[in-house]
Amino acid sequence: AGSWAERVVNTKGTEVRQMAICGDCKCFFVFEGNSEKGDCVQRVVDPRQAYYKAKPVEADQDASNCSSFQRSK
Repeated sequence: AGSWAERVVNTKGTEVRQMAICGDCKCFFVFEGNSEKGDCVQRVVDPRQAYYKAKPVEADQDASNCSSFQRSK
């Protein structure tokens, strides 16, 4: 896990921290017609089956403490 806040150097050469948000994650899928909200979709595997679970989230929600956060490219 850990914090997903990134160090970014701005145009003046100073280091700033950028908060990770759900909208920047590979697991975030935008709702059609509303780019501010979407589903956080995660694959779950148990001994009998594999399935996906989805949870509605805001695109700008803080994801710094999310154990499933994966920065999208």
